[in-house]
Amino acid sequence: MKKNTKLLVISASIVALLGAALAAVLLIPSNNEELTLSDKNEILLFDKSGLIPEEISVSNSGGAYELLAFDTGEISRSRSSTVSAEESTETESQTESESEEDNDITLVYTMQDHPELRLDKNVTDDLVRQCLTQSAREIVDKSGSKYKEYGLEPAIANVRIRYSDGSFEELQLGNDAPGGEGIYMKTGSSRNVYLVQSSLANTFYIEKLQLFDKQVTPYIEDITRCTLSGENYSEDIEFRKNNYDCYDSYHVMTKPARYPCDTNMTNQLTSSLSELKAIWVADINVAKDDLQRFGLDKPYEKIYIEADNGLKFTLIASKPDKDKNFYLMNTADTTVFSTSMSESDWYGIKKTDLLYSSILTFNSDRVEKATIKAGEASYEFKYEKEEGLSSNYYKTELITVYCNGNKINSKGISTFLLNLTALTWTDTTVESTDGLKEILSVEIDYDADEDGKDTLVLLREPSGKTVAVLNGRAECYVDSAIADQLVSQTSLLSLGDELPSLLNDDGYSSQQTSEQASTQTTQQESE
Repeated sequence: MKKNTKLLVISASIVALLGAALAAVLLIPSNNEELTLSDKNEILLFDKSGLIPEEISVSNSGGAYELLAFDTGEISRSRSSTVSAEESTETESQTESESEEDNDITLVYTMQDHPELRLDKNVTDDLVRQCLTQSAREIVDKSGSKYKEYGLEPAIANVRIRYSDGSFEELQLGNDAPGGEGIYMKTGSSRNVYLVQSSLANTFYIEKLQLFDKQVTPYIEDITRCTLSGENYSEDIEFRKNNYDCYDSYHVMTKPARYPCDTNMTNQLTSSLSELKAIWVADINVAKDDLQRFGLDKPYEKIYIEADNGLKFTLIASKPDKDKNFYLMNTADTTVFSTSMSESDWYGIKKTDLLYSSILTFNSDRVEKATIKAGEASYEFKYEKEEGLSSNYYKTELITVYCNGNKINSKGISTFLLNLTALTWTDTTVESTDGLKEILSVEIDYDADEDGKDTLVLLREPSGKTVAVLNGRAECYVDSAIADQLVSQTSLLSLGDELPSLLNDDGYSSQQTSEQASTQTTQQESE
């Protein structure tokens, strides 16, 4: 080998060795990158416990925002805004004295671009916790040349935090690691790529809109009026707090006609609308002219609420999509939300959902007069009520019943009126009642109500099906077997000996049940 060639080979070897040595030196952590282990034997990236993150700037796929902290001047025993991630996993059970020692000023965060809008405190509390301390499971790369592989060039999320002592932290967050082991993160100017537990940094990926408060409605203690309308309803449905003595229910439907409501169902509706929270924020500061974009210009559902504390609001909702999600909005606000039907007990509620299973139900103590017609027969029952004293000197009400002017045994009419409750809501697809034959008509007047009257008319179709018309409205089909039993019992109502029997749900009489009803009626008359 020639001398010049040997020199070239030696020079190249020296350069290669120097390059390798230089690379090795670069990969050695500097003094600022010396590794510190946390209590859990993880790599502690930083610990700002005890400080306040006064400014939090985040940029991710959902937009860029900056949060600013201010204190409310109130004292709170919650340490949610000043505890580290490790501390947050510890048990919260403390003695009263320990809690008093940990009192902190309650912090509230606002978004700089929209200070007038309230943020979701659960989200901001999580965000603050993740700003106070970060630790990594391991260093996955030190070369600084594979950032694209980890989703760090460009980063999926960039975070900059200014603390109350004037210090700063910067984070770059990348892809999810395979197998759900965590996410990739870079801090400050360090070349190292760390693997961080997802739960310690996942809030930084939340889109800007989802930081806003998702509460749609205020707290409702007691509904005094509720109206359901919109394209989903062929007619408005309204119920109010019950002021009628003829019904025992807490609420009474006033539109489309008057019916007593099932208290359990109206309470369920009230509960589902009180402090209603949506799943997502769809948009903020939405103008009225822009509601069409969400299908809210002509609401699929519209709910107007009045509460006993003077609270009033209107909720509008769109038609659900193929995934059963829909938009909703409180018209007193400009935020449009999105949520799921599975999370909304109030959505799609029908009139029959709010009613008792029985078509006609009433307080029998308030009956003053009952007029019953079946075919050519017509009966008018009048109740005379007189206060008296029992043998034990308790106030009682003595009831005398007259049928077409003749005094009768009240057991028969009492049983018949109770049998009316065997007619239940079923198919409500009645289209027309024109030309149908009337087989039974019942009109009940109440003694403690200005306009207290219920009318029930049963009509028979040529097919044999029976239609119930309640308070002047064709409501639904009813069991024809029960209807026939009621018609046949009318002939017994004016008799003193043979009495009608109570009906089972299948439309047949039960002697045992009838005897129980007779006993109850006797007790009522003797009281």
